[in-house]
Amino acid sequence: MNLGGHLAGGIVAGALSAGALGALGRLNPSQIDPSQAWGGPEGIKLAGVFLVALAAALFPDLDQATHPQRWFYRALFLGLLYLFVSGHLLAFALITLISLLPLLHQHRGWTHRFWAPLFIALLVALAIEYHRSRSAFWSDFDSTKVLAFFSHYWIYLLAAISGHQSHLWLDRVKKST
Repeated sequence: MNLGGHLAGGIVAGALSAGALGALGRLNPSQIDPSQAWGGPEGIKLAGVFLVALAAALFPDLDQATHPQRWFYRALFLGLLYLFVSGHLLAFALITLISLLPLLHQHRGWTHRFWAPLFIALLVALAIEYHRSRSAFWSDFDSTKVLAFFSHYWIYLLAAISGHQSHLWLDRVKKST
């Protein structure tokens, strides 16, 4: 599938994720406040869910040296620059590490496996818990906090799985036609 197809799949996955989270009561668009930056906390959550689904839909093909890859990394550079300048250094580091992962393997490698978003989420959770406990030389590392990460941020994991699965599904549809 081409970039346009995966972009459309990511948009649909983001909309479906937001709709599912709305139906589950975890996202309430009526609480978006246009007078606040980004619509306040609920607007930020909605944008985050949508962007995670969209990024996950594009992620598996970032292992190819293509025009979309160049544009993705240009946009990523601007986002990382903002995170760095605004002092969000943990987010800066995590997104930098995640963005390098597709470059570590050949096309249609591990990034095209159904478990890839779960693997990446586990890496993020472990990295955050390591960051929290690093001053204690791992003596304070707590695996239950890794699981707590998933229970707190599961809405983004759902969006990532949705976007990633849209990519795999569209690739299968293209292959079968």
